[in-house]
Amino acid sequence: MLCPYNLRCETQVQRWQQNPDDNQTLTDGATITRTFYKYMECKQEDCGAFYNGRCYYNKPDND
Repeated sequence: MLCPYNLRCETQVQRWQQNPDDNQTLTDGATITRTFYKYMECKQEDCGAFYNGRCYYNKPDND
């Protein structure tokens, strides 16, 4: 089981694209950012949020 809260690494990839007009003059551009995450395996009993056989890390108080 992968832990949704414990990240091993985060990688961001950015791409810049410029838009020329009819005279080949660069008028504007845009940066596109994509983020990729690698999650770690759940530590289960070694994690303070894991008890009673399940993860309670982000569990609301009324459940």
